[in-house]
Amino acid sequence: MYRIAKQQGLLAGINALKERNELCRPGYLVYRYEGHFYLKTASGKVFAESDMSDSILPPNNSQLLDFDDQDQIIRHIDSVCNKI
Repeated sequence: MYRIAKQQGLLAGINALKERNELCRPGYLVYRYEGHFYLKTASGKVFAESDMSDSILPPNNSQLLDFDDQDQIIRHIDSVCNKI
């Protein structure tokens, strides 16, 4: 945000802050589906692996939901259902 504000001006910096707040807040989900990684933001936007930072990809992120692993999906569904 600082870099954008410095290079493009205050208004661009404010817009970058607004976008970052919308996309980079808690509540996101990283998952693997058919061998590819995706990130779903709290606001519902989905990003492909090529648009994601390495810091949120495995092995850096152990909170991955792996749709390619049926046993993990069953465990996840069971844990969610047990909270209801």
